[in-house]
Amino acid sequence: MLKRPQCHRFSHNPPLDRLIALVASDSRGEIITKPFQLEGSLLTVNIEARGGEFCAEVLGLEGVPIDGFTHDESIQYTGVNELRLQPRWKQFSNLKTLQGRIVQLKFYLRKAKLYT
Repeated sequence: MLKRPQCHRFSHNPPLDRLIALVASDSRGEIITKPFQLEGSLLTVNIEARGGEFCAEVLGLEGVPIDGFTHDESIQYTGVNELRLQPRWKQFSNLKTLQGRIVQLKFYLRKAKLYT
């Protein structure tokens, strides 16, 4: 008599909005977006850096950091785990002054995951 094969169901439920990520290890990683026209005034990122660091920089079309939005002026986030973190800079809490400009975003990560 033939035995009927047994089927086992495996289910994985990743956390909300956390299916695909760019991951940085112990050494710092950098991610630069393609140029785009900035339409909104808020930047929101999905970041997990519980034991690491994250910050954001805004570049102009030429790839040069924009004054007020440089790496040195960026707030450094450590130990964060946020689905909707809004990066800030020392003088700016949003991107309103850059609306309509062509920009690139540069993210700095160490021991962190930046989710799509």
